[in-house]
Amino acid sequence: MRLRIQKYKQWIILLLIFLSCCLIGAAFVITLFTPSHHSYETQVQTEEQAEDGKKGIYYAYGGAHGLPLCDASSKYAKIITVIPNKAKVEIVSTIKRGYYKVRYKNKEGYVKSRYLLKADQKVSKKIKRKLREDYPLYYVIAEEDTIKMYKKKNQSSKVLAEISVGYCVRILDKARDGYCRVAYKNKTGYILAKNLTQFNINE
Repeated sequence: MRLRIQKYKQWIILLLIFLSCCLIGAAFVITLFTPSHHSYETQVQTEEQAEDGKKGIYYAYGGAHGLPLCDASSKYAKIITVIPNKAKVEIVSTIKRGYYKVRYKNKEGYVKSRYLLKADQKVSKKIKRKLREDYPLYYVIAEEDTIKMYKKKNQSSKVLAEISVGYCVRILDKARDGYCRVAYKNKTGYILAKNLTQFNINE
């Protein structure tokens, strides 16, 4: 009997290895196709539920040039005005695709929920970086020391500000008719597109 077992020992070992591989493979396939209890969708829903709790008065974070107030809850929406940094806003309605409808003075519009902060809430590096990504900053360049920001896309219109070369402004709309709509120290106006160059967001 012992001789017979010894004779088939190699085959028995190979069979055991094969069965082990089959069991490991089956376990891997089951794990791969079984839905996780902590799915990405559940995580997003949890985060949205937390954001959805904002009510009442909050403070807008917009950096040196203010936070754009949009006419719709979309990155392609038209910008109505700019809310000064740390200005109080009243939440009108709850979150929609990452936005809240808010009231600033006599104007209503949409802002991204991440830029609505409590009075004692610290502004994180992530929020600052996201603001630059959502509303890019551009450097002012020119042969002169300053350039003019106009009320309209016309050099004969009212001058709202004179901006020093090397300073940065926030782009609100892409260049049209040779001008860009920008935000500068909570004011909005138009600058010749040729006088702007992109700001490095990693700086």
